[in-house]
Amino acid sequence: MTGAHLVPVCRTAPTRRIAFGAVLFVVLGLATVLFRHWQRRSGERLVRTRLSELGNHLLRDIGVTRADVIFGKTAMLARRHQSHR
Repeated sequence: MTGAHLVPVCRTAPTRRIAFGAVLFVVLGLATVLFRHWQRRSGERLVRTRLSELGNHLLRDIGVTRADVIFGKTAMLARRHQSHR
């Protein structure tokens, strides 16, 4: 017998490496999504804080009401603010 029918012992190692790489890829993707979500929410909170410092007449000039600021309906302004950076 020449040993042609023997199965190599370390045959499962590449499968484990591939599985580990796939899991790592998914985890890094999830971390990226969560980080971007946190960044977006942070920006929205910052814009809402700055808008709440303005007077009613200035809010009216930019087309936002005090209720929009209080109830967080200024997400569009936050996204617009992020796009100008």
